[in-house]
Amino acid sequence: MPFLFKKDPLRYIHITENIKKMIPESRGARAAVDMALYDILGKYSGLPVWKLLGGYRTKIATSRTIGIMPLAETL
Repeated sequence: MPFLFKKDPLRYIHITENIKKMIPESRGARAAVDMALYDILGKYSGLPVWKLLGGYRTKIATSRTIGIMPLAETL
């Protein structure tokens, strides 16, 4: 995406607001840019992304969980 070339990746809001206007229907592409920017911010600050986002829990309750084990093993 040419828009991202030579942009300051630390300007998260500026980039994501512009991307939203440029490709409003491409949620997957916008999510990829969002995750990449957070990864860069984490590396730049020396913090894990969960801390950048204000996380403080060690676990959360969920109503749905996607397993990574085979079905038989999960059951």
